[in-house]
Amino acid sequence: MEQADIEMINDIMDSEAVGYACFYPKDKSEVKDFLISTTSENIACFIRNWIEQADKIVIIDIVERMIMTINGEGIESSNKKLIDEVQNSLRTKDSGEKQRDILLAIPRKISDQYFFEEDQTVTMMEIGVLQG
Repeated sequence: MEQADIEMINDIMDSEAVGYACFYPKDKSEVKDFLISTTSENIACFIRNWIEQADKIVIIDIVERMIMTINGEGIESSNKKLIDEVQNSLRTKDSGEKQRDILLAIPRKISDQYFFEEDQTVTMMEIGVLQG
């Protein structure tokens, strides 16, 4: 695993708002899953980066509960405040105001590998302590 991947995962985890984005391409090719920060600014950044190619984007939390769906008809969520914040972030960027433009997202395959390796390391350390 590359250091840049580890740093991105750490940045996502440090945001304290973590979930997944499922990107459904217009061309009906394979769905792409990402580990992302689910802050309103980062969701807006994800939308800006993928909306032209997307049929639909689904954002879920870390335990896979629905946060939001984005499609050609707009943004749907039970959290009206989050919709307003995301739309405000999208408008702010569109109006040319300076805003953080770093997307905190990494393919889920990479994050799953990272967490698997982390679990293995912890297990090995626990075994070492028990044998100690």
